[in-house]
Amino acid sequence: MKSTEKPVVAGLVEKIHIVESDVELSEFMQSLLDQSSAKYTRLGFVNAHAFNMICQQPDFADDLSACEYVLRDGSGMKIFYRMMGRAPGLNLNGTDLIPKILDASVGRAVALMGTEEPYLSDAARILTERGVRVTGVIDGFQPDEAYTSFLASNDASVVVLAMGMPRQERIARLIAEADATPRLVLCGGAILDFIGGKVTRAPKIFRDLGLEWVYRLALEPKRLFNRYIIGNIVFLWRAYRYSRAVSDQVGPV
Repeated sequence: MKSTEKPVVAGLVEKIHIVESDVELSEFMQSLLDQSSAKYTRLGFVNAHAFNMICQQPDFADDLSACEYVLRDGSGMKIFYRMMGRAPGLNLNGTDLIPKILDASVGRAVALMGTEEPYLSDAARILTERGVRVTGVIDGFQPDEAYTSFLASNDASVVVLAMGMPRQERIARLIAEADATPRLVLCGGAILDFIGGKVTRAPKIFRDLGLEWVYRLALEPKRLFNRYIIGNIVFLWRAYRYSRAVSDQVGPV
């Protein structure tokens, strides 16, 4: 691991909010919604892909670290925590957690920002049928300033950003700088694609085994090969070298 990467990874490790139990998760979700009434709160997620990106893109590392909360997502990060001798807590991926937060947000105004039509409108319709009060939608292919303008006239207390990394984290930061309205901003990756039916979830057995990435790779091998095959190998090497450096207390290796 390069000496320039180690402080970035160390900062991220300390930033990740570990949740140990379902009871703690329920309390955490409620605290997010309570905070959104008083201050601007961003929720991000870090998986193996994000880990690789922070080592390569300092701006993304800054944007992700600026989130008030960052959660551990995926089997790769669980392996990393085990390498460091730390308890990894619950696996909190946005695809499962964000719908739970939205279900707990019934009665609050929710804005959807991301993906493309017709999946954006389909996601809005499905969430509305579930009782979520969607007060506005905008696709994920607008100029950055379009999103701050969009929210300037929207009273949403919960905002879902579904633009993928690293853009959604950058937009979340821009919103925080331009918008004084208290909101809960969820960096959701492909969440609206899943809700809107563009992408299907893996069968439960894959999810339970932490192998949803295998299912997605089988569906989109050309697009996801570098991310899941090459990327996972690079991630494991980085994770191993970082954990060794920390364990041996010898600095960069």
